[in-house]
Amino acid sequence: MTLRSLLVGLLVLGVAAVLGGDHDSPLWPLAGRFHPLLVHLPIGMLVLAAVAEGIGRAPSRSQWRALVSPALLIGAWSAIAAGLAGLLLADWGSYDPALLIWHKRLGVLIAPLATLAWWLRERAATGDESAHRLYPATAGGVMVVLVVGGHLGGTLARGEGYLTRHLPEGVRSVLGMPPEDALTVIAVGNPDTTRVYQALIQPILTSRCGSCHNDVRHKGGLVLTSIEGLREGGRQGKVVVPGRADDSELLLRMSLPPGHTDAMPPDRAMPVSEVALVRWWIAQGASTDVMLSAIERPSEIRRTLAAYGLEDLPTGIFALTVPVVDTATLEVARRAGLSVQPLAGSTHYLSVTPGRTAAPVGPGLMALQPIAGNVAWMDLTHTEVGDSTMTLLAAMPHLSRLRLSGTKVTDAGLERLKGLRYLEYLNLVDTDVSDAGLRALEAMPRLRSVHLWGTRATEGGVARLQRALPHAAITLGAPVMPVDSAAAPSVPTTPK
Repeated sequence: MTLRSLLVGLLVLGVAAVLGGDHDSPLWPLAGRFHPLLVHLPIGMLVLAAVAEGIGRAPSRSQWRALVSPALLIGAWSAIAAGLAGLLLADWGSYDPALLIWHKRLGVLIAPLATLAWWLRERAATGDESAHRLYPATAGGVMVVLVVGGHLGGTLARGEGYLTRHLPEGVRSVLGMPPEDALTVIAVGNPDTTRVYQALIQPILTSRCGSCHNDVRHKGGLVLTSIEGLREGGRQGKVVVPGRADDSELLLRMSLPPGHTDAMPPDRAMPVSEVALVRWWIAQGASTDVMLSAIERPSEIRRTLAAYGLEDLPTGIFALTVPVVDTATLEVARRAGLSVQPLAGSTHYLSVTPGRTAAPVGPGLMALQPIAGNVAWMDLTHTEVGDSTMTLLAAMPHLSRLRLSGTKVTDAGLERLKGLRYLEYLNLVDTDVSDAGLRALEAMPRLRSVHLWGTRATEGGVARLQRALPHAAITLGAPVMPVDSAAAPSVPTTPK
Protein backbone atom coordinates (compact mmCIF):
# COMPACT_ATOMS: atom_id res chain seq x y z
CA MET A 1 0.00 0.00 0.00
CA THR A 2 2.83 2.40 0.86
CA LEU A 3 4.59 1.66 -2.41
CA ARG A 4 1.38 2.18 -4.36
CA SER A 5 0.75 5.56 -2.78
CA LEU A 6 4.34 6.60 -3.47
CA LEU A 7 3.91 5.65 -7.11
CA VAL A 8 0.75 7.76 -7.29
CA GLY A 9 2.68 10.69 -5.83
CA LEU A 10 5.47 10.19 -8.36
CA LEU A 11 2.90 10.12 -11.15
CA VAL A 12 1.50 13.46 -10.01
CA LEU A 13 5.03 14.87 -9.86
CA GLY A 14 5.76 13.63 -13.37
CA VAL A 15 2.56 15.17 -14.77
CA ALA A 16 3.38 18.49 -13.10
CA ALA A 17 6.88 18.39 -14.53
CA VAL A 18 5.49 17.94 -18.04
CA LEU A 19 2.46 20.23 -17.92
CA GLY A 20 3.55 22.95 -15.47
CA GLY A 21 1.25 25.03 -13.28
CA ASP A 22 -2.00 26.86 -13.95
CA HIS A 23 -0.85 30.40 -14.73
CA ASP A 24 -4.39 31.75 -14.42
CA SER A 25 -4.62 30.83 -10.76
CA PRO A 26 -3.00 33.00 -8.06
CA LEU A 27 -2.70 29.88 -5.87
CA TRP A 28 0.07 28.35 -7.99
CA PRO A 29 2.72 31.03 -7.35
CA LEU A 30 1.68 31.07 -3.69
CA ALA A 31 2.24 27.31 -3.47
CA GLY A 32 5.59 27.64 -5.21
CA ARG A 33 6.81 29.99 -2.48
CA PHE A 34 6.81 27.04 -0.07
CA HIS A 35 9.59 25.28 -2.01
CA PRO A 36 12.50 26.79 0.00
CA LEU A 37 10.73 25.66 3.20
CA LEU A 38 9.80 22.15 2.03
CA VAL A 39 13.07 21.31 0.28
CA HIS A 40 15.05 21.10 3.52
CA LEU A 41 13.01 18.16 4.84
CA PRO A 42 13.97 15.65 2.12
CA ILE A 43 17.57 16.86 2.28
CA GLY A 44 17.69 16.28 6.04
CA MET A 45 15.94 12.92 5.86
CA LEU A 46 18.06 11.53 3.05
CA VAL A 47 21.28 12.71 4.69
CA LEU A 48 20.08 11.10 7.94
CA ALA A 49 19.49 7.83 6.07
CA ALA A 50 23.04 7.90 4.68
CA VAL A 51 24.58 8.74 8.05
CA ALA A 52 22.56 6.06 9.87
CA GLU A 53 23.51 3.51 7.21
CA GLY A 54 27.18 4.29 7.64
CA ILE A 55 27.20 4.32 11.46
CA GLY A 56 25.01 1.21 11.61
CA ARG A 57 27.60 -0.90 9.80
CA ALA A 58 29.56 -1.04 13.04
CA PRO A 59 28.29 -4.10 15.01
CA SER A 60 28.14 -2.10 18.24
CA ARG A 61 25.90 0.51 16.64
CA SER A 62 23.67 -1.62 14.48
CA GLN A 63 20.61 -0.02 16.09
CA TRP A 64 21.21 3.02 13.90
CA ARG A 65 20.15 1.00 10.88
CA ALA A 66 16.59 1.01 12.16
CA LEU A 67 16.45 4.71 11.19
CA VAL A 68 17.39 4.15 7.54
CA SER A 69 14.12 2.86 6.14
CA PRO A 70 11.83 5.44 7.83
CA ALA A 71 14.24 8.24 6.82
CA LEU A 72 14.20 7.08 3.19
CA LEU A 73 10.40 6.85 3.20
CA ILE A 74 9.93 10.32 4.68
CA GLY A 75 12.62 11.64 2.33
CA ALA A 76 10.80 10.19 -0.70
CA TRP A 77 7.44 11.66 0.32
CA SER A 78 8.87 15.07 1.18
CA ALA A 79 10.88 15.07 -2.06
CA ILE A 80 7.60 14.69 -3.96
CA ALA A 81 6.05 17.63 -2.09
CA ALA A 82 9.17 19.82 -2.46
CA GLY A 83 9.43 18.88 -6.13
CA LEU A 84 5.84 19.94 -6.81
CA ALA A 85 6.36 23.29 -5.09
CA GLY A 86 9.66 23.77 -6.90
CA LEU A 87 8.05 23.21 -10.29
CA LEU A 88 5.47 25.89 -9.50
CA LEU A 89 8.16 28.29 -8.29
CA ALA A 90 10.17 27.72 -11.47
CA ASP A 91 7.20 28.80 -13.57
CA TRP A 92 6.91 32.09 -11.70
CA GLY A 93 10.54 33.04 -11.05
CA SER A 94 13.27 34.73 -13.10
CA TYR A 95 16.19 32.34 -13.20
CA ASP A 96 19.09 31.37 -15.42
CA PRO A 97 17.39 28.90 -17.81
CA ALA A 98 20.46 26.65 -18.19
CA LEU A 99 20.83 26.23 -14.41
CA LEU A 100 17.10 25.97 -13.89
CA ILE A 101 16.53 23.09 -16.31
CA TRP A 102 19.22 20.95 -14.66
CA HIS A 103 18.04 21.83 -11.16
CA LYS A 104 14.50 20.79 -12.17
CA ARG A 105 15.67 17.52 -13.69
CA LEU A 106 17.78 16.54 -10.70
CA GLY A 107 15.12 17.73 -8.24
CA VAL A 108 12.44 15.60 -9.88
CA LEU A 109 14.87 12.66 -10.05
CA ILE A 110 15.47 12.63 -6.27
CA ALA A 111 11.92 11.46 -5.45
CA PRO A 112 11.94 8.28 -7.64
CA LEU A 113 15.52 7.47 -6.62
CA ALA A 114 14.65 7.80 -2.94
CA THR A 115 11.54 5.65 -3.49
CA LEU A 116 13.61 3.01 -5.28
CA ALA A 117 16.24 3.07 -2.53
CA TRP A 118 13.54 2.59 0.13
CA TRP A 119 11.95 -0.28 -1.80
CA LEU A 120 15.29 -2.02 -2.44
CA ARG A 121 16.22 -1.78 1.22
CA GLU A 122 12.89 -3.25 2.24
CA ARG A 123 13.40 -6.10 -0.23
CA ALA A 124 17.00 -6.63 0.92
CA ALA A 125 15.75 -6.98 4.50
CA THR A 126 13.63 -9.97 3.38
CA GLY A 127 16.68 -11.72 1.92
CA ASP A 128 16.41 -10.60 -1.73
CA GLU A 129 20.02 -10.84 -2.96
CA SER A 130 19.50 -8.79 -6.14
CA ALA A 131 17.97 -5.96 -4.08
CA HIS A 132 20.87 -6.21 -1.64
CA ARG A 133 23.33 -5.73 -4.50
CA LEU A 134 21.46 -2.84 -6.13
CA TYR A 135 20.71 -0.90 -2.96
CA PRO A 136 24.20 0.60 -2.31
CA ALA A 137 24.49 1.97 -5.86
CA THR A 138 20.98 3.43 -5.68
CA ALA A 139 21.59 5.01 -2.29
CA GLY A 140 24.86 6.46 -3.57
CA GLY A 141 23.04 7.85 -6.61
CA VAL A 142 20.55 9.55 -4.29
CA MET A 143 23.36 11.37 -2.50
CA VAL A 144 25.13 12.42 -5.72
CA VAL A 145 21.93 13.82 -7.20
CA LEU A 146 21.11 15.50 -3.87
CA VAL A 147 24.50 17.27 -3.67
CA VAL A 148 24.60 18.40 -7.31
CA GLY A 149 20.96 19.46 -7.33
CA GLY A 150 21.43 21.31 -4.04
CA HIS A 151 24.44 23.15 -5.43
CA LEU A 152 22.44 24.27 -8.46
CA GLY A 153 19.59 25.34 -6.21
CA GLY A 154 21.94 27.41 -4.07
CA THR A 155 23.38 29.01 -7.21
CA LEU A 156 19.90 29.89 -8.47
CA ALA A 157 18.89 31.39 -5.15
CA ARG A 158 22.14 33.04 -4.06
CA GLY A 159 24.20 33.49 -7.18
CA GLU A 160 27.24 31.91 -8.78
CA GLY A 161 29.73 30.27 -6.42
CA TYR A 162 27.35 30.06 -3.46
CA LEU A 163 28.88 26.82 -2.10
CA THR A 164 32.48 27.75 -2.94
CA ARG A 165 32.44 31.37 -1.85
CA HIS A 166 33.88 30.84 1.62
CA LEU A 167 36.41 28.12 0.89
CA PRO A 168 39.74 28.63 2.72
CA GLU A 169 42.23 30.51 0.59
CA GLY A 170 44.57 27.50 0.56
CA VAL A 171 41.85 25.31 -0.92
CA ARG A 172 40.90 27.99 -3.44
CA SER A 173 44.54 28.22 -4.53
CA VAL A 174 44.83 24.44 -5.01
CA LEU A 175 41.62 24.45 -7.09
CA GLY A 176 42.93 27.32 -9.22
CA MET A 177 40.27 29.75 -7.96
CA PRO A 178 41.03 33.45 -7.42
CA PRO A 179 41.11 34.85 -3.86
CA GLU A 180 37.66 35.70 -2.52
CA ASP A 181 38.56 39.38 -2.11
CA ALA A 182 40.23 39.64 -5.52
CA LEU A 183 39.45 42.83 -7.39
CA THR A 184 37.31 42.73 -10.49
CA VAL A 185 39.45 42.28 -13.59
CA ILE A 186 39.60 45.62 -15.38
CA ALA A 187 41.44 46.32 -18.62
CA VAL A 188 42.05 49.89 -19.77
CA GLY A 189 43.63 50.90 -23.06
CA ASN A 190 44.10 54.42 -24.33
CA PRO A 191 42.37 56.73 -21.79
CA ASP A 192 41.37 59.02 -24.64
CA THR A 193 39.22 56.30 -26.19
CA THR A 194 38.25 54.43 -23.00
CA ARG A 195 34.78 55.10 -21.61
CA VAL A 196 34.70 55.06 -17.81
CA TYR A 197 31.40 53.21 -17.60
CA GLN A 198 32.31 50.52 -20.10
CA ALA A 199 35.85 49.90 -18.82
CA LEU A 200 35.49 50.38 -15.04
CA ILE A 201 31.88 50.43 -13.84
CA GLN A 202 30.13 47.76 -15.91
CA PRO A 203 32.74 45.05 -15.12
CA ILE A 204 32.22 45.73 -11.39
CA LEU A 205 28.43 45.56 -11.64
CA THR A 206 28.55 42.39 -13.73
CA SER A 207 31.07 40.68 -11.45
CA ARG A 208 29.51 41.61 -8.10
CA CYS A 209 25.81 41.93 -8.93
CA GLY A 210 25.28 40.11 -12.24
CA SER A 211 24.35 36.72 -10.79
CA CYS A 212 21.17 38.13 -9.22
CA HIS A 213 20.45 41.07 -11.52
CA ASN A 214 20.76 39.93 -15.12
CA ASP A 215 18.49 39.71 -18.15
CA VAL A 216 17.24 36.29 -17.07
CA ARG A 217 17.15 36.58 -13.31
CA HIS A 218 16.28 40.18 -12.42
CA LYS A 219 15.89 40.11 -8.66
CA GLY A 220 13.74 43.00 -7.47
CA GLY A 221 13.03 43.82 -11.10
CA LEU A 222 16.58 45.20 -11.43
CA VAL A 223 19.05 44.40 -14.21
CA LEU A 224 22.64 45.54 -13.66
CA THR A 225 24.37 43.81 -16.56
CA SER A 226 23.41 46.53 -19.04
CA ILE A 227 23.21 50.31 -18.97
CA GLU A 228 19.55 50.14 -20.01
CA GLY A 229 18.68 48.08 -16.94
CA LEU A 230 20.73 50.35 -14.68
CA ARG A 231 18.92 53.43 -15.93
CA GLU A 232 15.50 51.84 -15.69
CA GLY A 233 15.96 50.77 -12.07
CA GLY A 234 13.90 48.17 -10.25
CA ARG A 235 10.47 47.77 -8.74
CA GLN A 236 11.33 50.36 -6.09
CA GLY A 237 12.34 52.97 -8.65
CA LYS A 238 15.61 54.47 -9.89
CA VAL A 239 18.82 53.22 -8.28
CA VAL A 240 21.22 55.86 -9.67
CA VAL A 241 20.81 59.65 -9.33
CA PRO A 242 23.44 61.27 -11.61
CA GLY A 243 25.64 63.68 -9.70
CA ARG A 244 24.25 62.62 -6.29
CA ALA A 245 26.02 59.50 -5.13
CA ASP A 246 24.69 59.63 -1.56
CA ASP A 247 21.11 59.73 -2.86
CA SER A 248 21.60 56.71 -5.13
CA GLU A 249 20.03 53.49 -3.86
CA LEU A 250 22.63 51.38 -5.65
CA LEU A 251 25.51 52.88 -3.70
CA LEU A 252 23.56 52.76 -0.43
CA ARG A 253 23.01 49.03 -0.76
CA MET A 254 26.60 48.40 -1.80
CA SER A 255 27.74 50.14 1.39
CA LEU A 256 25.59 48.09 3.80
CA PRO A 257 27.30 45.39 5.88
CA PRO A 258 27.03 41.75 4.77
CA GLY A 259 23.96 40.03 6.16
CA HIS A 260 21.82 43.16 6.09
CA THR A 261 18.45 42.53 4.44
CA ASP A 262 19.12 45.11 1.70
CA ALA A 263 22.88 44.58 1.27
CA MET A 264 24.28 44.08 -2.23
CA PRO A 265 25.77 41.52 -2.60
CA PRO A 266 23.76 39.92 0.23
CA ASP A 267 26.43 37.84 1.97
CA ARG A 268 29.81 39.38 1.21
CA ALA A 269 31.11 42.94 1.28
CA MET A 270 32.26 44.56 -1.93
CA PRO A 271 35.89 45.72 -1.95
CA VAL A 272 36.11 49.31 -0.74
CA SER A 273 38.01 50.28 -3.89
CA GLU A 274 35.18 49.11 -6.14
CA VAL A 275 32.54 50.94 -4.12
CA ALA A 276 34.73 54.06 -4.36
CA LEU A 277 34.86 53.79 -8.15
CA VAL A 278 31.07 53.47 -8.41
CA ARG A 279 30.61 56.43 -6.05
CA TRP A 280 33.05 58.54 -8.09
CA TRP A 281 31.34 57.69 -11.39
CA ILE A 282 27.88 58.59 -10.05
CA ALA A 283 29.17 61.81 -8.44
CA GLN A 284 30.72 62.85 -11.77
CA GLY A 285 27.35 62.54 -13.51
CA ALA A 286 27.01 58.79 -14.23
CA SER A 287 27.72 59.38 -17.91
CA THR A 288 28.15 56.40 -20.20
CA ASP A 289 30.11 58.44 -22.75
CA VAL A 290 32.72 60.29 -20.70
CA MET A 291 36.30 59.20 -21.44
CA LEU A 292 38.79 58.31 -18.74
CA SER A 293 41.11 61.09 -19.85
CA ALA A 294 38.34 63.71 -19.68
CA ILE A 295 36.84 62.95 -16.25
CA GLU A 296 38.16 64.55 -13.09
CA ARG A 297 40.25 62.10 -11.07
CA PRO A 298 40.72 63.20 -7.44
CA SER A 299 43.74 61.95 -5.54
CA GLU A 300 41.75 59.20 -3.76
CA ILE A 301 40.49 57.89 -7.10
CA ARG A 302 44.01 57.93 -8.49
CA ARG A 303 45.07 55.78 -5.52
CA THR A 304 42.14 53.46 -6.17
CA LEU A 305 43.07 53.13 -9.83
CA ALA A 306 46.60 52.34 -8.72
CA ALA A 307 45.25 49.15 -7.10
CA TYR A 308 44.37 47.99 -10.61
CA GLY A 309 47.74 48.94 -12.04
CA LEU A 310 46.33 52.09 -13.65
CA GLU A 311 48.21 54.68 -11.64
CA ASP A 312 50.28 56.12 -14.49
CA LEU A 313 48.01 56.30 -17.50
CA PRO A 314 49.38 58.19 -20.51
CA THR A 315 46.88 60.54 -22.08
CA GLY A 316 46.47 62.56 -25.25
CA ILE A 317 49.04 61.97 -27.96
CA PHE A 318 51.30 60.14 -25.50
CA ALA A 319 48.84 57.25 -25.39
CA LEU A 320 49.24 56.77 -29.14
CA THR A 321 51.82 54.85 -31.09
CA VAL A 322 53.67 56.76 -33.78
CA PRO A 323 56.38 55.58 -36.18
CA VAL A 324 60.07 56.29 -35.82
CA VAL A 325 61.13 59.64 -37.23
CA ASP A 326 62.84 59.55 -40.60
CA THR A 327 66.19 61.25 -40.01
CA ALA A 328 66.61 62.14 -43.67
CA THR A 329 63.35 64.13 -43.58
CA LEU A 330 64.55 65.90 -40.44
CA GLU A 331 67.72 67.04 -42.19
CA VAL A 332 65.77 68.43 -45.13
CA ALA A 333 63.54 70.48 -42.79
CA ARG A 334 66.56 71.76 -40.86
CA ARG A 335 68.35 72.83 -44.02
CA ALA A 336 65.15 74.66 -44.99
CA GLY A 337 65.42 76.86 -41.89
CA LEU A 338 63.58 75.02 -39.08
CA SER A 339 64.86 73.90 -35.69
CA VAL A 340 63.45 70.40 -35.18
CA GLN A 341 64.17 68.64 -31.88
CA PRO A 342 62.96 65.38 -30.31
CA LEU A 343 60.37 65.98 -27.62
CA ALA A 344 61.17 64.65 -24.14
CA GLY A 345 64.07 62.52 -25.29
CA SER A 346 62.73 58.99 -25.65
CA THR A 347 59.57 59.80 -27.59
CA HIS A 348 59.19 59.95 -31.34
CA TYR A 349 57.37 63.28 -31.13
CA LEU A 350 58.99 66.50 -32.32
CA SER A 351 59.14 70.16 -31.29
CA VAL A 352 59.43 72.61 -34.20
CA THR A 353 60.54 76.27 -34.00
CA PRO A 354 62.00 78.76 -36.54
CA GLY A 355 65.75 78.47 -37.06
CA ARG A 356 68.30 81.16 -36.30
CA THR A 357 68.31 82.35 -39.89
CA ALA A 358 65.82 84.82 -41.35
CA ALA A 359 64.70 82.32 -44.00
CA PRO A 360 60.93 81.85 -44.40
CA VAL A 361 59.58 78.79 -42.55
CA GLY A 362 57.15 77.73 -45.30
CA PRO A 363 59.61 75.47 -47.19
CA GLY A 364 60.60 73.76 -43.95
CA LEU A 365 56.98 73.07 -43.05
CA MET A 366 56.46 71.56 -46.48
CA ALA A 367 59.44 69.29 -45.87
CA LEU A 368 57.82 68.00 -42.67
CA GLN A 369 54.84 66.53 -44.51
CA PRO A 370 56.22 62.94 -44.59
CA ILE A 371 56.50 62.97 -40.77
CA ALA A 372 53.50 65.20 -40.03
CA GLY A 373 52.22 62.67 -37.46
CA ASN A 374 55.36 63.14 -35.35
CA VAL A 375 54.99 66.89 -34.85
CA ALA A 376 53.60 67.67 -31.38
CA TRP A 377 54.74 71.24 -30.58
CA MET A 378 54.95 74.09 -33.07
CA ASP A 379 56.17 77.64 -32.38
CA LEU A 380 55.75 80.04 -35.30
CA THR A 381 55.86 83.26 -33.26
CA HIS A 382 56.54 86.42 -35.37
CA THR A 383 56.97 84.52 -38.62
CA GLU A 384 55.45 85.35 -41.98
CA VAL A 385 52.91 82.49 -41.91
CA GLY A 386 49.26 83.20 -42.66
CA ASP A 387 46.03 81.39 -43.38
CA SER A 388 47.49 79.29 -46.20
CA THR A 389 50.04 77.80 -43.80
CA MET A 390 47.20 76.64 -41.56
CA THR A 391 46.37 73.99 -44.16
CA LEU A 392 49.81 72.46 -43.59
CA LEU A 393 49.34 72.55 -39.81
CA ALA A 394 45.90 70.96 -40.09
CA ALA A 395 47.61 67.91 -41.63
CA MET A 396 49.63 67.39 -38.43
CA PRO A 397 47.09 65.26 -36.49
CA HIS A 398 49.01 65.09 -33.20
CA LEU A 399 49.74 68.78 -32.81
CA SER A 400 49.08 69.63 -29.15
CA ARG A 401 50.80 73.04 -28.64
CA LEU A 402 50.73 75.82 -31.21
CA ARG A 403 52.08 79.38 -30.96
CA LEU A 404 50.89 81.79 -33.67
CA SER A 405 51.43 85.10 -31.87
CA GLY A 406 52.44 87.96 -34.15
CA THR A 407 51.55 86.06 -37.34
CA LYS A 408 49.10 86.91 -40.15
CA VAL A 409 46.57 84.24 -39.23
CA THR A 410 42.90 85.31 -39.38
CA ASP A 411 39.49 83.79 -38.68
CA ALA A 412 39.66 81.86 -41.95
CA GLY A 413 42.90 80.20 -40.84
CA LEU A 414 41.42 79.09 -37.52
CA GLU A 415 38.55 77.45 -39.38
CA ARG A 416 41.13 75.19 -41.05
CA LEU A 417 42.55 74.13 -37.67
CA LYS A 418 39.36 72.88 -36.05
CA GLY A 419 40.15 69.29 -37.01
CA LEU A 420 43.16 69.20 -34.64
CA ARG A 421 41.55 66.97 -32.01
CA TYR A 422 44.61 66.85 -29.71
CA LEU A 423 45.34 70.60 -29.59
CA GLU A 424 45.62 71.71 -25.93
CA TYR A 425 47.45 75.05 -26.08
CA LEU A 426 46.93 77.86 -28.57
CA ASN A 427 48.58 81.30 -28.53
CA LEU A 428 46.96 83.89 -30.84
CA VAL A 429 48.40 87.04 -29.25
CA ASP A 430 48.65 90.07 -31.59
CA THR A 431 46.80 88.45 -34.48
CA ASP A 432 43.77 89.60 -36.47
CA VAL A 433 41.46 86.95 -34.96
CA SER A 434 37.93 88.01 -33.97
CA ASP A 435 34.89 86.42 -32.29
CA ALA A 436 34.01 84.74 -35.58
CA GLY A 437 37.28 82.83 -35.52
CA LEU A 438 36.75 81.72 -31.93
CA ARG A 439 33.74 79.70 -33.02
CA ALA A 440 36.08 77.29 -34.80
CA LEU A 441 37.81 76.65 -31.46
CA GLU A 442 34.54 75.40 -29.95
CA ALA A 443 35.09 72.18 -31.91
CA MET A 444 38.35 71.50 -30.03
CA PRO A 445 37.27 69.98 -26.68
CA ARG A 446 40.88 69.35 -25.57
CA LEU A 447 41.85 73.00 -25.55
CA ARG A 448 42.95 73.92 -22.05
CA SER A 449 44.80 77.19 -22.62
CA VAL A 450 43.95 79.95 -25.15
CA HIS A 451 45.64 83.40 -25.23
CA LEU A 452 43.87 86.21 -27.07
CA TRP A 453 45.25 89.55 -25.92
CA GLY A 454 45.98 91.95 -28.74
CA THR A 455 43.30 90.36 -30.96
CA ARG A 456 39.87 91.64 -32.07
CA ALA A 457 38.08 89.12 -29.80
CA THR A 458 35.56 90.61 -27.35
CA GLU A 459 34.48 89.65 -23.87
CA GLY A 460 31.22 88.33 -25.32
CA GLY A 461 33.07 86.09 -27.74
CA VAL A 462 35.34 84.81 -24.97
CA ALA A 463 32.32 84.12 -22.75
CA ARG A 464 30.75 82.06 -25.52
CA LEU A 465 33.98 80.11 -26.01
CA GLN A 466 34.28 79.56 -22.25
CA ARG A 467 30.81 78.02 -22.17
CA ALA A 468 31.84 75.63 -24.96
CA LEU A 469 35.18 74.85 -23.24
CA PRO A 470 34.41 75.04 -19.50
CA HIS A 471 37.75 73.52 -18.49
CA ALA A 472 39.91 75.87 -20.56
CA ALA A 473 41.83 78.90 -19.27
CA ILE A 474 41.11 81.72 -21.75
CA THR A 475 42.91 85.05 -21.36
CA LEU A 476 41.85 88.21 -23.17
CA GLY A 477 43.69 90.90 -21.18
CA ALA A 478 47.43 91.38 -20.82
CA PRO A 479 49.02 88.54 -18.82
CA VAL A 480 50.53 89.01 -15.40
CA MET A 481 53.14 86.35 -16.15
CA PRO A 482 55.06 85.67 -19.38
CA VAL A 483 53.50 83.49 -22.04
CA ASP A 484 55.91 80.68 -21.23
CA SER A 485 54.64 80.47 -17.65
CA ALA A 486 52.33 78.03 -15.96
CA ALA A 487 49.48 79.10 -18.25
CA ALA A 488 50.74 76.53 -20.72
CA PRO A 489 49.36 73.03 -20.29
CA SER A 490 51.30 70.60 -18.19
CA VAL A 491 53.05 67.99 -20.33
CA PRO A 492 54.98 65.06 -18.87
CA THR A 493 58.72 65.27 -19.26
CA THR A 494 58.86 61.57 -20.04
CA PRO A 495 55.72 60.61 -21.94
CA LYS A 496 54.71 56.98 -21.80
